[in-house]
Amino acid sequence: MRRIFCGCSLLVLALATSLSACSRRAASPTTTRPDTQPATRAATPPSGSGYHVTVTNIGRINLAGGSSALMVTCISDCPIDDHPALRQVADLIWGENQHQADRSGLDTGVIRISSPATGSLAVTKGYGFVYQKRSDGRWHCLEDDKR
Repeated sequence: MRRIFCGCSLLVLALATSLSACSRRAASPTTTRPDTQPATRAATPPSGSGYHVTVTNIGRINLAGGSSALMVTCISDCPIDDHPALRQVADLIWGENQHQADRSGLDTGVIRISSPATGSLAVTKGYGFVYQKRSDGRWHCLEDDKR
């Protein structure tokens, strides 16, 4: 009787461990293309503002009209309403990731920055920046065209 109980306990433990590993794998960030790598890391923008940035996903997205772009999704404690500071964060993140767009043959990049989730309903605010490669090969932010 004791052997049957021990055997059942080991089976339940093995099943629970397998399910736990599957749920951890499903919750991890993934990319939409194998030629881009997701990353979770902290970065500090220039000028010593010291905002914490976590890159949560990097992947290829399809845009209207059939073209594609590299999208970098981030969470930052930089205030979403502080556009100059947010732009510094976006420029830093794009500077670290534009080589992936170049390597993938893309001429558009999107940086999506969200605030950390707050409250029981996980409310966030976010803002996006679009970068485009010019015919001379240099990247620029489309926000600059609005000025």
